Amino acid sequence: MDTSVYLHQYPRTAVAASFFELACYTGVGDQDIVKTLEEGHAKLVILPVSEIDTVKPFPETQLSIKKHHYDQFLVEYSYTGTEANEFDDAMRYILVRNTPAGLASLTAEIDYAMATVLQLAPNSWTRLKPQSIMPKVATILSGHAFVGLPLSQEEDWIESNVNYTQDVSRVLMVLRFYPHWIRPLVAPFLREVKARVQSKALIGRKIEKISRDREQQKPSSTKEKIPGGDMIAWFESQYQGKPATAKQLTRDQLLATVNYKDGAMRNPE
Repeated sequence: MDTSVYLHQYPRTAVAASFFELACYTGVGDQDIVKTLEEGHAKLVILPVSEIDTVKPFPETQLSIKKHHYDQFLVEYSYTGTEANEFDDAMRYILVRNTPAGLASLTAEIDYAMATVLQLAPNSWTRLKPQSIMPKVATILSGHAFVGLPLSQEEDWIESNVNYTQDVSRVLMVLRFYPHWIRPLVAPFLREVKARVQSKALIGRKIEKISRDREQQKPSSTKEKIPGGDMIAWFESQYQGKPATAKQLTRDQLLATVNYKDGAMRNPE
Protein backbone atom coordinates (compact mmCIF):
# COMPACT_ATOMS: atom_id res chain seq x y z
CA MET A 1 0.00 0.00 0.00
CA ASP A 2 1.21 3.51 -0.79
CA THR A 3 2.93 5.20 2.16
CA SER A 4 2.17 8.78 1.09
CA VAL A 5 -0.56 10.84 2.69
CA TYR A 6 -3.20 13.13 1.16
CA LEU A 7 -2.65 15.94 3.66
CA HIS A 8 -1.12 18.83 1.75
CA GLN A 9 -1.46 21.19 4.73
CA TYR A 10 0.69 18.94 6.91
CA PRO A 11 3.90 17.96 5.08
CA ARG A 12 5.53 16.76 8.31
CA THR A 13 2.80 14.18 8.73
CA ALA A 14 3.38 12.91 5.21
CA VAL A 15 7.14 12.66 5.74
CA ALA A 16 6.69 10.82 9.04
CA ALA A 17 4.21 8.38 7.55
CA SER A 18 6.55 7.60 4.67
CA PHE A 19 9.62 7.25 6.91
CA PHE A 20 7.96 4.89 9.37
CA GLU A 21 6.19 3.03 6.56
CA LEU A 22 2.76 3.52 8.10
CA ALA A 23 -0.28 2.12 6.36
CA CYS A 24 -1.87 5.09 4.59
CA TYR A 25 -4.38 5.68 1.81
CA THR A 26 -3.72 8.19 -0.96
CA GLY A 27 -6.25 10.17 -2.94
CA VAL A 28 -5.88 10.49 -6.71
CA GLY A 29 -5.17 13.93 -8.15
CA ASP A 30 -7.48 16.59 -6.70
CA GLN A 31 -9.88 14.08 -5.19
CA ASP A 32 -11.87 15.50 -2.30
CA ILE A 33 -10.29 14.63 1.06
CA VAL A 34 -13.64 13.45 2.44
CA LYS A 35 -13.92 10.87 -0.34
CA THR A 36 -10.32 9.81 0.27
CA LEU A 37 -11.05 9.28 3.96
CA GLU A 38 -14.17 7.29 3.16
CA GLU A 39 -12.27 5.01 0.79
CA GLY A 40 -9.43 4.61 3.27
CA HIS A 41 -11.85 3.82 6.08
CA ALA A 42 -13.22 0.94 4.01
CA LYS A 43 -9.74 -0.60 3.75
CA LEU A 44 -8.05 0.33 7.03
CA VAL A 45 -9.40 -0.44 10.49
CA ILE A 46 -8.16 1.28 13.64
CA LEU A 47 -9.15 -0.51 16.83
CA PRO A 48 -8.98 0.89 20.37
CA VAL A 49 -6.52 -0.64 22.83
CA SER A 50 -9.44 -2.17 24.72
CA GLU A 51 -10.02 -4.53 21.77
CA ILE A 52 -6.58 -6.15 21.96
CA ASP A 53 -8.00 -9.34 23.51
CA THR A 54 -10.42 -9.61 20.61
CA VAL A 55 -7.58 -9.49 18.11
CA LYS A 56 -5.14 -11.87 19.84
CA PRO A 57 -6.98 -15.16 19.12
CA PHE A 58 -7.09 -14.55 15.35
CA PRO A 59 -5.05 -17.14 13.41
CA GLU A 60 -1.94 -16.07 11.53
CA THR A 61 -3.73 -16.67 8.23
CA GLN A 62 -6.19 -13.87 9.02
CA LEU A 63 -4.15 -11.45 11.10
CA SER A 64 -0.39 -11.94 11.18
CA ILE A 65 1.55 -10.13 13.88
CA LYS A 66 4.65 -11.98 12.66
CA LYS A 67 4.31 -10.48 9.20
CA HIS A 68 3.91 -7.03 10.72
CA HIS A 69 7.03 -7.45 12.85
CA TYR A 70 8.99 -8.86 9.93
CA ASP A 71 8.25 -5.79 7.82
CA GLN A 72 8.38 -3.22 10.61
CA PHE A 73 11.74 -4.33 12.03
CA LEU A 74 13.49 -5.11 8.71
CA VAL A 75 14.18 -8.55 10.11
CA GLU A 76 16.75 -9.42 7.45
CA TYR A 77 19.14 -6.97 9.08
CA SER A 78 17.91 -6.32 12.63
CA TYR A 79 17.10 -9.96 13.63
CA THR A 80 14.07 -8.57 15.48
CA GLY A 81 10.73 -9.92 14.36
CA THR A 82 12.26 -13.13 13.04
CA GLU A 83 10.11 -16.24 12.98
CA ALA A 84 10.17 -17.77 16.45
CA ASN A 85 7.17 -20.00 17.11
CA GLU A 86 8.52 -21.20 20.45
CA PHE A 87 9.07 -17.63 21.61
CA ASP A 88 5.58 -16.62 20.49
CA ASP A 89 3.95 -19.57 22.29
CA ALA A 90 5.92 -18.97 25.48
CA MET A 91 4.97 -15.29 25.58
CA ARG A 92 1.37 -15.92 24.58
CA TYR A 93 0.59 -18.82 26.91
CA ILE A 94 3.32 -19.60 29.48
CA LEU A 95 4.06 -16.00 30.48
CA VAL A 96 0.36 -15.19 30.84
CA ARG A 97 -0.14 -18.13 33.21
CA ASN A 98 2.96 -17.22 35.21
CA THR A 99 2.58 -13.46 35.45
CA PRO A 100 3.15 -13.38 39.26
CA ALA A 101 6.45 -15.26 38.91
CA GLY A 102 7.52 -12.98 36.06
CA LEU A 103 6.73 -9.86 38.06
CA ALA A 104 8.56 -11.28 41.08
CA SER A 105 11.68 -11.75 38.94
CA LEU A 106 11.53 -8.13 37.81
CA THR A 107 10.69 -6.47 41.13
CA ALA A 108 13.32 -8.48 43.02
CA GLU A 109 16.03 -6.74 40.99
CA ILE A 110 14.70 -3.17 40.94
CA ASP A 111 16.77 -1.92 43.88
CA TYR A 112 19.99 -3.33 42.42
CA ALA A 113 19.23 -1.98 38.95
CA MET A 114 18.47 1.54 40.15
CA ALA A 115 21.47 1.64 42.49
CA THR A 116 23.78 0.42 39.71
CA VAL A 117 22.51 2.80 37.05
CA LEU A 118 21.95 5.96 39.10
CA GLN A 119 24.88 5.86 41.55
CA LEU A 120 23.62 8.99 43.29
CA ALA A 121 25.22 10.65 46.28
CA PRO A 122 23.08 10.26 49.43
CA ASN A 123 20.81 13.13 50.48
CA SER A 124 21.23 15.01 47.21
CA TRP A 125 19.09 16.01 44.26
CA THR A 126 20.17 15.00 40.78
CA ARG A 127 18.49 15.88 37.50
CA LEU A 128 18.23 13.01 35.04
CA LYS A 129 16.34 11.95 31.93
CA PRO A 130 14.46 8.66 32.45
CA GLN A 131 14.94 7.61 28.82
CA SER A 132 18.72 7.86 29.15
CA ILE A 133 18.86 5.28 31.95
CA MET A 134 15.99 2.97 30.97
CA PRO A 135 17.94 0.80 28.47
CA LYS A 136 20.35 -0.38 31.18
CA VAL A 137 17.61 -0.72 33.81
CA ALA A 138 15.45 -2.73 31.41
CA THR A 139 18.42 -4.95 30.50
CA ILE A 140 19.20 -5.74 34.14
CA LEU A 141 15.57 -6.53 34.96
CA SER A 142 14.90 -8.64 31.86
CA GLY A 143 18.22 -10.46 32.29
CA HIS A 144 17.31 -11.33 35.87
CA ALA A 145 13.98 -12.73 34.68
CA PHE A 146 15.52 -14.69 31.81
CA VAL A 147 18.89 -16.07 32.98
CA GLY A 148 18.94 -15.11 36.67
CA LEU A 149 21.96 -14.48 38.86
CA PRO A 150 24.90 -14.15 38.61
CA LEU A 151 24.93 -13.73 34.81
CA SER A 152 22.32 -10.96 34.76
CA GLN A 153 24.64 -8.72 36.83
CA GLU A 154 27.82 -9.30 34.83
CA GLU A 155 28.92 -6.03 33.25
CA ASP A 156 29.82 -7.45 29.83
CA TRP A 157 26.42 -9.20 29.65
CA ILE A 158 24.61 -5.96 30.47
CA GLU A 159 26.72 -3.90 28.07
CA SER A 160 26.27 -6.36 25.20
CA ASN A 161 22.49 -6.46 25.61
CA VAL A 162 22.24 -2.66 25.83
CA ASN A 163 24.46 -2.25 22.77
CA TYR A 164 22.50 -4.87 20.85
CA THR A 165 19.12 -3.22 21.38
CA GLN A 166 20.52 0.22 20.58
CA ASP A 167 22.22 -1.07 17.43
CA VAL A 168 18.93 -2.63 16.31
CA SER A 169 17.32 0.80 16.56
CA ARG A 170 20.22 2.42 14.71
CA VAL A 171 20.08 -0.18 11.93
CA LEU A 172 16.39 0.53 11.42
CA MET A 173 16.91 4.28 11.37
CA VAL A 174 19.78 4.12 8.87
CA LEU A 175 18.33 1.55 6.47
CA ARG A 176 14.97 3.27 6.16
CA PHE A 177 16.70 6.01 4.19
CA TYR A 178 17.74 3.49 1.53
CA PRO A 179 15.43 2.00 -1.13
CA HIS A 180 14.44 -1.62 -0.56
CA TRP A 181 16.49 -2.95 -3.47
CA ILE A 182 19.77 -1.48 -2.23
CA ARG A 183 19.48 -2.47 1.45
CA PRO A 184 21.02 -5.96 1.00
CA LEU A 185 24.06 -4.33 -0.62
CA VAL A 186 24.50 -1.62 2.01
CA ALA A 187 23.61 -3.43 5.25
CA PRO A 188 26.70 -5.71 5.62
CA PHE A 189 29.00 -2.69 5.57
CA LEU A 190 27.14 -0.62 8.16
CA ARG A 191 28.97 -0.12 11.43
CA GLU A 192 25.72 -0.68 13.33
CA VAL A 193 25.17 -4.08 11.71
CA LYS A 194 28.73 -5.23 12.47
CA ALA A 195 28.44 -4.07 16.09
CA ARG A 196 25.11 -5.88 16.48
CA VAL A 197 26.68 -9.12 15.24
CA GLN A 198 29.52 -8.82 17.77
CA SER A 199 27.14 -8.20 20.67
CA LYS A 200 24.96 -11.13 19.61
CA ALA A 201 27.99 -13.43 19.47
CA LEU A 202 29.04 -12.59 23.05
CA ILE A 203 25.48 -13.08 24.32
CA GLY A 204 25.34 -16.42 22.51
CA ARG A 205 28.50 -17.63 24.24
CA LYS A 206 27.05 -16.68 27.62
CA ILE A 207 23.78 -18.46 26.87
CA GLU A 208 25.66 -21.58 25.73
CA LYS A 209 27.61 -21.69 29.00
CA ILE A 210 24.55 -21.24 31.19
CA SER A 211 22.73 -23.94 29.21
CA ARG A 212 25.54 -26.40 29.94
CA ASP A 213 25.52 -25.44 33.61
CA ARG A 214 21.76 -25.96 33.82
CA GLU A 215 22.06 -29.47 32.39
CA GLN A 216 24.74 -30.40 34.92
CA GLN A 217 23.02 -28.89 37.95
CA LYS A 218 19.60 -30.26 38.81
CA PRO A 219 17.66 -27.92 41.13
CA SER A 220 17.12 -29.22 44.65
CA SER A 221 13.47 -29.50 45.68
CA THR A 222 14.40 -28.70 49.29
CA LYS A 223 16.15 -25.46 48.43
CA GLU A 224 14.09 -22.27 48.62
CA LYS A 225 13.39 -20.86 45.16
CA ILE A 226 14.95 -17.45 44.57
CA PRO A 227 13.07 -15.26 42.04
CA GLY A 228 14.81 -15.03 38.69
CA GLY A 229 15.86 -17.16 35.74
CA ASP A 230 12.38 -18.58 35.14
CA MET A 231 11.95 -17.47 31.54
CA ILE A 232 14.74 -19.58 30.10
CA ALA A 233 12.97 -22.68 31.43
CA TRP A 234 9.66 -21.47 29.96
CA PHE A 235 11.23 -21.10 26.53
CA GLU A 236 12.96 -24.48 26.81
CA SER A 237 9.61 -26.13 27.55
CA GLN A 238 8.28 -25.05 24.13
CA TYR A 239 10.86 -27.04 22.18
CA GLN A 240 9.23 -30.41 21.63
CA GLY A 241 11.18 -33.53 20.75
CA LYS A 242 14.70 -32.30 21.44
CA PRO A 243 16.41 -29.77 23.75
CA ALA A 244 16.66 -26.16 22.66
CA THR A 245 20.03 -25.15 21.28
CA ALA A 246 22.04 -22.21 22.57
CA LYS A 247 21.38 -20.45 19.26
CA GLN A 248 17.62 -20.81 19.68
CA LEU A 249 17.69 -19.62 23.30
CA THR A 250 19.88 -16.67 22.30
CA ARG A 251 17.26 -15.69 19.73
CA ASP A 252 14.50 -15.96 22.35
CA GLN A 253 16.47 -13.95 24.91
CA LEU A 254 17.26 -11.17 22.45
CA LEU A 255 13.66 -10.95 21.28
CA ALA A 256 12.49 -10.74 24.90
CA THR A 257 15.08 -8.08 25.73
CA VAL A 258 14.29 -5.90 22.70
CA ASN A 259 10.54 -6.11 23.34
CA TYR A 260 10.89 -5.34 27.05
CA LYS A 261 13.30 -2.48 26.40
CA ASP A 262 10.95 -1.06 23.77
CA GLY A 263 8.09 -1.08 26.27
CA ALA A 264 10.24 0.51 28.97
CA MET A 265 11.36 3.28 26.63
CA ARG A 266 7.81 4.02 25.57
CA ASN A 267 6.59 4.08 29.19
CA PRO A 268 9.58 4.94 31.41
CA GLU A 269 7.32 5.66 34.36
